[in-house]
Amino acid sequence: MKKIAKISIILLTVLLVLLFSAIIYCFIAIKELDTSLLANKNLLSNFNSQLTFYDIDDNQLDFTTASGKSFVKLEDLPKYVYQAFIAIEDKDFYSHHGLNYKRILKAVFNNIKSGYAKEGASTISQQLIKNIYLSSDKTLKRKIQEAYLTLELEKQYNKEEILETYLNVIYFGNGAIGIENAAKTFFDCNADKLNLAQSATLAGMIKSPSYYSPINNAENCLKRRNLVLSQMKEQNFISEEEYNKALNSPLDLSIQNVLISANAYYQEALKQAQSILNLSEKDVALSNYKIYTYLDKDLQANLSENFQNQMSSLKYNRKIDGTLCVLDNSTAGIIALVTTTNNANLKRQPASLLKPILCYAPAFEKGILSPASPIDDSDIKFGTWQPENVNGKTDGYITVRKALSQSKNIPAVKTLDYVGLDNAKKIAKNLGMEFDAEDNHLALALGAMKHGISPLEMASSYATFANNGQYAPYFLIRKIEDANGKTIFENKTNFQPVISKETAFLISDVLADTITQGTAKKLQTIPLKLSAKTGTVGAMQNNQNTDAWCVSYNKNYTICAWVGNITGDSENNLSNNQNGGTIGANLNKLAWNNLIDREHSWFEKPDSVIKAKIDLKDWQEKHILNLASENTPDRYIMYDYFNEKFLPKNISENFVNVKSPNLTAQKNDEGVILSWDMDKFLEYEIYENDELYDKNCTSPYSIMSNSGENKYYIIAKNKYSDAKNKSNIVTVFDKTKKESSFRKVIKNWSFG
Repeated sequence: MKKIAKISIILLTVLLVLLFSAIIYCFIAIKELDTSLLANKNLLSNFNSQLTFYDIDDNQLDFTTASGKSFVKLEDLPKYVYQAFIAIEDKDFYSHHGLNYKRILKAVFNNIKSGYAKEGASTISQQLIKNIYLSSDKTLKRKIQEAYLTLELEKQYNKEEILETYLNVIYFGNGAIGIENAAKTFFDCNADKLNLAQSATLAGMIKSPSYYSPINNAENCLKRRNLVLSQMKEQNFISEEEYNKALNSPLDLSIQNVLISANAYYQEALKQAQSILNLSEKDVALSNYKIYTYLDKDLQANLSENFQNQMSSLKYNRKIDGTLCVLDNSTAGIIALVTTTNNANLKRQPASLLKPILCYAPAFEKGILSPASPIDDSDIKFGTWQPENVNGKTDGYITVRKALSQSKNIPAVKTLDYVGLDNAKKIAKNLGMEFDAEDNHLALALGAMKHGISPLEMASSYATFANNGQYAPYFLIRKIEDANGKTIFENKTNFQPVISKETAFLISDVLADTITQGTAKKLQTIPLKLSAKTGTVGAMQNNQNTDAWCVSYNKNYTICAWVGNITGDSENNLSNNQNGGTIGANLNKLAWNNLIDREHSWFEKPDSVIKAKIDLKDWQEKHILNLASENTPDRYIMYDYFNEKFLPKNISENFVNVKSPNLTAQKNDEGVILSWDMDKFLEYEIYENDELYDKNCTSPYSIMSNSGENKYYIIAKNKYSDAKNKSNIVTVFDKTKKESSFRKVIKNWSFG
C-alpha cells in the first residue's frame, strides 16, 4: 500500500507540475499578445483589414479588395447563404460559447490516432479571430492566443454580429475577401442575389481556397459543394426538393470579365507577394499590407477594354485564351497585364521564340556565326528525325539574318547542333529559361520544351537583348509596407550581365528585319523602330495551331502576347491563319498604339560592333566570309554588322588577282571552237598568233578555218580593276595535211 501511495503522490506531483507549467505557458502566450488586443473591449471595431495596392505613381488602385468596402448586413442575405457556412464549418455555432470542446477532444483523438495533425476543430468564432488578428501558424502558442481572444469575442458580441463579421472577412481565393467580393468575383452578382447552389459553392471553398477553387479545380469544388448541400439537408436547413435542385445545378461561373480586367494584375501581384514574404495567399490578403506596384493605371485600363474586344473577335464559339503584358525595360517592372486565364504565368511551348535565345545568341556569343554567315537551308536528318521548314521549302545557302528573321526551322536546328545543347542551355538559363531533364534534344530549337515558359518570363528574357545583354527577372511589386507603414520589402532591380552587349545588339538588329521582311510584317504600321519575333505551335493531328506568340521591343519597352488553346480539345484550336504573325502581332500592335506618345529610342551600336564590307562573290560561290578588297565594286559588296572580335580576317582576292583561265580547243570542218570556264566578274579577249582577235568574248567561241598552224590564248580582265591574267596557249593545225600526218599532229597538240 505504501508503495502505491508513493507512486500516486509522484504521479500527482508530476501532473500538478505539468498543469502549472501549462498554465504558465498559457499565461506567457496570452501576455505576448499585443497590449492593444489585451485591452480591447471592442474586438470587431478593427475587423476591416484590407490589402491595398498602389500604382507606379503611388495612387491607390480601384481593384483593391477590402472587406470593409463591401460590407453586407446579415439581414440582407437569404438565410441559406449563411446557413451553408454554419452547416459545413460549425454546426453547433449557436450552442457553444466560442470553443467547441467536444470537437476539440475528437480532433485531438483523431490526430493522435493518425500520427499527425490532420484534423482541426476551429469554430466560426475562432476562424474570425484568426482572420482578423492572427497568422495561420499551427503552433500551440498561436492556438492558445486564438482561444483566449475567441472567448473574449463571445463575451462582447452576439452570434449574429459574429456571423455577420465572419462572412465579411473570410477569404475565398482569387483576391476575394468577404462574401460580397466573392459573389462578384465568381458569379458576377451581389451577395444578396446568390442562389442556394452558389452559396454552397462559396461555403465549401473557404476550407482551402486553392484546392477547392472553381476555376483551378472545378471537380474538387463540385464535390465539396455537394457535401455542403448534404450537410444543409441533414441539419434541416433545406428541404429534399431544394437539395435535389441545387445538387443538379452546374457551377455556373461568370468570371471572364473580372479576369480580363485589372484584376489580372492584382492576382499576379498577390502571388508574387506570397513568394516574397513566404506567406499563404490568405495571410497576405488579410495582412493590412500596402503593396506598391509598377502598374501604369491608364495603360492597364486601355488594354483591358481593347484586349477583351480582340479576344472576343477570335473565338467563333471556341474556347481561346490569351495574355498580353508590357514590361518597362529600365526597371524590369510589368506595367500592364491582361489575360483571359486564371493564371497569367501559365507555361506554354514557346515555338520559334526560343530560336534567338537558345540558338543564335549562343552562336553569336561564341563567334560561331554572325548575321552575315552563310548557313545551308537544305534538308538534313538527325537520326530518324528530319526537321522541316513551315512551308516545306528549302532555299539552299542563306544568311543567318534571313534564317532568323524569316524563322527558318532547318538552319535553327543546325545552329543548335553547331553550338551544342549544353552550351546553348547554359546561356539560355542565364536569360531566365528553365529546362526539364527531358529537354535534351535538338527539337528544343523549335521550342519543344516539356513545360514551356510563361508570357511574363518570355518578356523578361527578350528584355535582356534590349538591356545590352543584362538580365533581370520581372517584378510587379516595387515595395511592400506593413500595417504600421514600415517597409518590409523593396525591389532593387539587379541587372546581371549574361551575354555581351555585342550579341544583344546583333540579335536586336536582325530581329528588326522580322518586321520589315520577316514574319512580323503586321507591325510595320507602328511608326517606331522595333525588333520582333513570332512563334506558332502547330497541332499534331491537323493543319491547325495550338499556340501563337509574338514578342516585340525597343530600348524602352518589351511586349509579349500569347494566344492559344489550353483545353486540349481540338475543336478549340486556332485556325491555320491564326498564328504568331497575325493574331500575336495584332495584340502587340494594340499595346504599341497605346505607347506611341511616350519616349522611344533605338539601340545605340557599341563601338565594338563593326559594319563590315563582305565580298559577295566569295559568299555566293564559296559560302565563306571574306572582307571585300578596295577594288571590289559596290554591286558585289554585302554590308553587315560583326562583333569586332569575330570580324573576318581574310581579304578577298576576287578583284585583286585574276586566276589564269584554262583554255581548250576543238577542230572541226568549219574551223576552231575555243572553250574556257566563264567568270561573270571577268571580261575576255582572244589572241591568235599573239595578235588581238576579238574582245568581250564568251565561251564557247567559234573561229572560221585558217590554214596552217595557229596559236591561241585568252586574256582574262577584271571588269572593275586593272587585274588581268593570261591563259595557256593552244596550238591548232589545219586539217588539210595528210590523214596520217594529221593524226600524229593531233596527238602532239600543245596546251602548255
